Formats: sequence, structure tokens, C-alpha cells
Amino acid sequence: MRDSATQHHAVGARVDPRLVRAHVGRPVDPVVSGSPSVVPTQSSPAAESIVLGAKAVGTNKFGTAEATVEAYLTARLGKADDSHLGKVCELDTGTPYGRQLGYSSVYLFFESAPKGTKTSPRKLSGWLAQTDAPLPDGFMLDESLPLKTTYADLKKAFPGSKLDEIPLGESAFYVFTTPSGIWYRGEDDTTPDQVGAGPMRTCE
Repeated sequence: MRDSATQHHAVGARVDPRLVRAHVGRPVDPVVSGSPSVVPTQSSPAAESIVLGAKAVGTNKFGTAEATVEAYLTARLGKADDSHLGKVCELDTGTPYGRQLGYSSVYLFFESAPKGTKTSPRKLSGWLAQTDAPLPDGFMLDESLPLKTTYADLKKAFPGSKLDEIPLGESAFYVFTTPSGIWYRGEDDTTPDQVGAGPMRTCE
């Protein structure tokens, strides 16, 4: 599936397309952290804002049918800026069939069961936001999390979590997973360029 999350015109620096769906392991059970080391970059949530959460997008939990989520988003935000459909990994015959909807710098992912086809039912599986652009109107992160940050600040805010280096061919990328399960990742070990939730996958 073509990865518009790394090619969208609103995105600045190009990110390796393979990073967009790279699996990093199981999500961690949610806990609350009140550390002041990471200062949120957003104002208090408006009643109409769609919260990008560790296991949901707004009122839609991961696993909600694609049609239900798309109708919810369209009613709140209008039609998505772009949409792409295809195998999550063309090199893997057992891969799910996926679709992604893009709203500026935010992307919503839907997947079928393994070995799915174009007509297979798909469910909400995750989301991703680029950290080098403001969230589009209508979206927000949990108030306790920033959009733009550094791994050093994340380690101070969540001392029980750690930065993982994930090999990817001859290179690597870096992932920091918060206690709630929301992850930050990037191509160097200093500053993440994406934040998201749900499974990540590699295709190489």
C-alpha cells in the first residue's frame, strides 16, 4: 500500500516509507503520569475535538468497522484529504488488506484480517500524526502528551519507559512507547518525527 503518510504535501522532511507501519511489540497497559517534564503543545480540548488515543480515535475504539469510523469522521470533519487502498505489504502473502485516510498531517489506518482482499471487511487499527506540523483543526492528543518533543524529555516524563532501537535492513529507527501505549518514533535517537498508536509493521 502506498504510504502517503510520508509523501503528503503538508509533511516536511521525508521519512523512510517502511517506518510508517513498523511493528514494535505489544502495547503497554495504561497508567497516568503527571510529570511536568513534557509540556503539552495544545490548549485544553474543545468539546468537538476528536481525541487521538492509545486505543481509540474519538469515540471509536480500535476494531470498529471502517464504515462506522469514516461516517463519524466525515460528519465531524468533512471528507478526508486523501485515501489509499492496498496490501499492507506486497511482499507478504499473509498480510492484511489496508486503507488509510489522511486529514492533513493525521492518518487513520484500517486493516482486514490476514490474507484479506480488496473487498474484505476492514476495521480501525491505528493512527499516525507527523510532529513537524500542527494537528489539523478537529483533532487533539491527550492533554498529558505533547505533539513535538524530544526523547530526552519523554524519558524524564515517563522514567519507567525506554527508547528502543529497531533494526530495519541496514539502518534502524527509534521508538519510545508511553505507558498508555502511544508511541513516538523517528530516524535518529534524539527527536521523534511521528507519534501514533496501534500496531506498526515493516515491509522489506
